[in-house]
Amino acid sequence: MTTKINGSLKSVIAPERIITNFPAIMGSEDFPNLVLHNSKTVYDYMWVGIANNEAFIKAIKEGKKYPFYTHNGNYQVDLSAIPLGTVIGSTALLEIFKK
Repeated sequence: MTTKINGSLKSVIAPERIITNFPAIMGSEDFPNLVLHNSKTVYDYMWVGIANNEAFIKAIKEGKKYPFYTHNGNYQVDLSAIPLGTVIGSTALLEIFKK
């Protein structure tokens, strides 16, 4: 499913911006509770990055992997990213519905 979704996202964002070599983790999200004991469900959990390029570059220069992380007091939302996140989510969902 991840391969299928990522393929559809290439029409929305540059392929090199789709990160696929990230270790599988669930972090502290509640999502695993929805699928933990459901062997009939296929699912894909996506993180849509929201840091602007300047914040990301600054973090890298400071030796950080990310400028901030979810569930932390320094978390920020780049409001200009919301439209793109909506397109990414909609594109992924429509791809899942395709047979």
